[in-house]
Amino acid sequence: MVVKQKLLLDQKPLDPNEILVAEFEYIAATAFQANEDRARVSSYYLMTAGAAVAAILGAKIEGEMPPVGYWGFAVVFGALAFIGLLTVLQLARLRSAWRSSAQAMNRIKDYYREHCPDAHLEEAFAWTTETLPEPTKRGSVAFLLALSVILVDAGAAVAGAAFMGIAMNWTLSQIWPLLVLVGVVFIGIQFKLYFDWVAK
Repeated sequence: MVVKQKLLLDQKPLDPNEILVAEFEYIAATAFQANEDRARVSSYYLMTAGAAVAAILGAKIEGEMPPVGYWGFAVVFGALAFIGLLTVLQLARLRSAWRSSAQAMNRIKDYYREHCPDAHLEEAFAWTTETLPEPTKRGSVAFLLALSVILVDAGAAVAGAAFMGIAMNWTLSQIWPLLVLVGVVFIGIQFKLYFDWVAK
């Protein structure tokens, strides 16, 4: 018991600045990781979609294809559209995670601004709690990445619907309204989900 008390007396008092610096560095690392993951997720989907389309276009199809072939293409493009939807949701959550990290960093900045008024720290900070960009900001890199995925996977959904219509022997006048409907609805659903998930 005496040894334990001596060890406690020998320890240096905790420095709150060290804890805050460590916390700030951890939060900065999580914000950086969220940005890296956004680029990786969107690039992966766009490369996957491009490879699938290139493989289909590169396939040598001679003569008329049986309906099962068109159904196969419809399933492939439908799967691409679904994976794209999941990618959009991932991008939304990563944007939300980045903003949570930025808010946590600003909380530490606010602490120092409040407790060190003589340092005029507000002049050094580009972002504060009041000026942090909104999570749904249009024109941000996060939004543009999501937009590119939304457009590509909406194209995949439209292609899947087109192949489904061909497999069912629909005429062009029957297929066109379906394609427009699928494209508009799929884009609308993805935008709504993106903005809802970003705001969570």
